[in-house]
Amino acid sequence: MRSTIPIAAIKVPDRIRKKVEDIDSLAESIKHLGLLQPIGLTEDHTLVWGFRRLAAAKQLGMTHIDWVSAREAPEDEREEMEYAENVERSDFTWQEKSLGLLRIWRKKRLRGAAEGWKWGDREASREFQMSIGTVQYVLRVAKKLEAEQTLPMDKRKYWNFQSPYEAYRLGMLGEEMDRLQEDLKKTLKARSMTDSHAAEEKKLVQEVTRVQATPEALAEERERYQKNPLNTVPFDTYWTEKVKAAEEVKNTVYLSNRLLHVDCIDYMLLPENEGMFDHIVTDPPYAIDMDHLNQITNAKDLDRVIDAHQVDENIELLAKFFPAAFKCTKEHSFVVTWGDMMQWQYMYDLAIKAGFTVQRWALIWRKVNQAVKNSCATYNTTKDYEIALVCRKPSSVLAQRRNSSIIDGSNTEVIKLFGHPFSKPFEVTQVLLDLVSIPGQTILDPFAGAGSMVVQIIKQRRNVIACEKDDRWYAQMLQNVQNWYLRMNPNFKFK
Repeated sequence: MRSTIPIAAIKVPDRIRKKVEDIDSLAESIKHLGLLQPIGLTEDHTLVWGFRRLAAAKQLGMTHIDWVSAREAPEDEREEMEYAENVERSDFTWQEKSLGLLRIWRKKRLRGAAEGWKWGDREASREFQMSIGTVQYVLRVAKKLEAEQTLPMDKRKYWNFQSPYEAYRLGMLGEEMDRLQEDLKKTLKARSMTDSHAAEEKKLVQEVTRVQATPEALAEERERYQKNPLNTVPFDTYWTEKVKAAEEVKNTVYLSNRLLHVDCIDYMLLPENEGMFDHIVTDPPYAIDMDHLNQITNAKDLDRVIDAHQVDENIELLAKFFPAAFKCTKEHSFVVTWGDMMQWQYMYDLAIKAGFTVQRWALIWRKVNQAVKNSCATYNTTKDYEIALVCRKPSSVLAQRRNSSIIDGSNTEVIKLFGHPFSKPFEVTQVLLDLVSIPGQTILDPFAGAGSMVVQIIKQRRNVIACEKDDRWYAQMLQNVQNWYLRMNPNFKFK
C-alpha cells in the first residue's frame, strides 16, 4: 500500500551508486507530473530503491514523499534490488557494476555461511546471468578497483580501462605475464650458474675419490703439489681441506636447478628444452567443479586450491599444455596426467591433436582405507576414485606390463605430510613411474604444487625437474622437499 513519509525520517544506507546524474530533468518531471512511482522502504524506513527520486524531491524542497513497503529484506537483498533496478536503466558505470557485484557477492557469502547455505561463483553466475568465468574475472577486477578508490583519478590504473574485460586482459593478465617472464629469466640465470657450480664441485669429488683410491695416486698428487713453488701451505693441510670440501659436496643437494619458480608452458617451450625430458608425470589444475571441495579433509589453504582450479583459465591452460608437452619430451616418451571425468574427452582430443597416441581408457586410482565423503548421498553414489590419462609418443612402449588399470591407495597420510588436498598416494605414483619409466630417467612435473609428486619421483630414483609459478606453493614445495631429504640425512645442505 502506498503511504506518505517525512523525508527527514528516511534512512539512506551506503549505496553502490556514488554519482546522481540528470537530477534536474527528473525534478522538473516530478514538479509538473508528480511522483509517478513511489520509493521503496523497509519497515524501519531504510531506503531500498528510488535514490534518484528521493534526491530530486529534496532538490524541490519537498518535505514528504510517497513510499511502499519493500519488506524487511536482508542487506544483501537490498543491495541486489538496487543493483537490478539501476542495471536495467543502464545508469551504472562498469566500475560501479563491478564493485556492486563484489559487495553483493561478499554479503551473500557471509549470510550463507551464517544461515547454512552456499553462495559462490556458480550461484552468482545464475543470479547475475553471467558465465562463471565472467563472474570470476569481474570479481578480481573489482578488487583492483576497490584498492584504488582512495587514489587520485590520474593514479588509478584500473579505473581508466573501458570495461572489466579490458581491465582483466590488459591490466591483470599483462601484469602477470610480465612478472612470469621476469621470474623465468631470473630462474634460468640462477639455474645456469648453479649447473656450472655443481659441475665444478662434481669434478672435485671425482678428483678426491680418484686420488684416495690407492697410495700410489696419493703419492703422485703429493709430488705434483710440492713441485709448484706457489704452494706454500703444507700438502697434508691442503689435502685435508680438499677432502673436507668434497665431503660437504656429497651432502649438498642442488634444488635451485631442479625446482623452478616459472610458468611451465613458457619453460616447456624454450628452444633449449625441445626433446629434453624422458617423461612427464603431473597433476594439472584441471577444470573441475570445486563446489564439493569441503568433502576433502585435512587440507590446508583451500582458498589457494580453489583459486588454482578456476574453470575458464584451466580450459585454456590444458589447450596449451599438450602441444608444449609433445615438444619438450623425447622420442620414446610417455605423458601421464591426472584429470576429471567431465574433461576426459576434451583432454583426449587435445592430446591426439598435439601428436600423442592415447590409451582409450583411463588409469583409475581407487581410494581405499580412507574417508570419502558424499554430501549428496540421497542423489549420488560416492565418488571414490580419480582418473589419469596415459599419452605416449607413437614409438613408445611401456617399461613394465600391468594387467589392471585400477590402482588401490589412500592419500590420507600424503595430505597430512604435504598439505595439499589433491596429493596422490605414494603407492599410486610408484605404479605410474614403474609403468612408463626406469630409474635414472628425467621426469618433468610441470604443475608441482606443494611438491608431493616431486618427492615421490625422487624416492623412486628418477631425476626430476619441477615447475610451479605460484609463490606460496613454490615456497611450500621447497620446504617439503628439503624436509624429505633431511629425514634421510640431517647433514644435508641445499643450494
